[in-house]
Amino acid sequence: MCASDSCSSTQSAYRRHHSTETALLHTLDSIYLNTSLTFFATLLVYLDLSTAFDTIDHHLLLDRLNESFGVSGTAHSWLRSDLSNRHQSVRAGQSESPRTHCPTGVPQGSVLGPLLFTCYISPISSVASLFDTSIQQYADDTYIYIALTTADVTAHISRLSSCLSVLQNWFCHKGLALNISKSESILFGTRQRLRNFPLVSTPTIAGSQIPFSNNIKTSGVTLDTNLTLNQHVSSLCKSMHFHTRALHHIRPALSYCIATTLATSVPR
Repeated sequence: MCASDSCSSTQSAYRRHHSTETALLHTLDSIYLNTSLTFFATLLVYLDLSTAFDTIDHHLLLDRLNESFGVSGTAHSWLRSDLSNRHQSVRAGQSESPRTHCPTGVPQGSVLGPLLFTCYISPISSVASLFDTSIQQYADDTYIYIALTTADVTAHISRLSSCLSVLQNWFCHKGLALNISKSESILFGTRQRLRNFPLVSTPTIAGSQIPFSNNIKTSGVTLDTNLTLNQHVSSLCKSMHFHTRALHHIRPALSYCIATTLATSVPR
């Protein structure tokens, strides 16, 4: 079994038959299921990691590969060699900075780099499960969410905050840093339920509050509190209109084949 198959089931990046689409569908399915049951709302917290791929501890990574994924012998030696004695420099024109040793991080742009990263952070799904909270990951993007009821909303928020604090400590011990300023939370539910829902306290991490947002972007899709997708559709139409107008200006200079290729490949 390959390492990607052994990673957490909540991780959708760099896994066979998984993508941003499966991550989004899994999250939306959970939210819709909560709404259809007796739960009144779903509170989701997005956690942002600062330069996550550059802060991976090589020794901890190699230990995890051996203990959790059974990588040993020649394969383990190859990986140790690949991570060792790496240097980097910055070049601008004809100038280049001195070479600096890189004692941490996985090689970005390589085939193994993203896979090694997902192996490194695979235990966080187990941490979240200890607090009976749901989690969805795509590479270094992590979403923690929990169903809320009006009766026990304070207890639910407290449990979520405890989970976030433990996760923050786990990240610190593994050389990773949460970017609190870019982390955010959002409350999902129908308009009627949210209108009658009691005031929800802001989740906290290490004493820092995670502010509520009216919308959040996950897997390339903008979700609003009522899951209407209005803002996402509006943004998509605006982007398509911009690129269509730009294509219109140069259309006379293009063949039909090239124009068709450009029209179907513009960013959405």
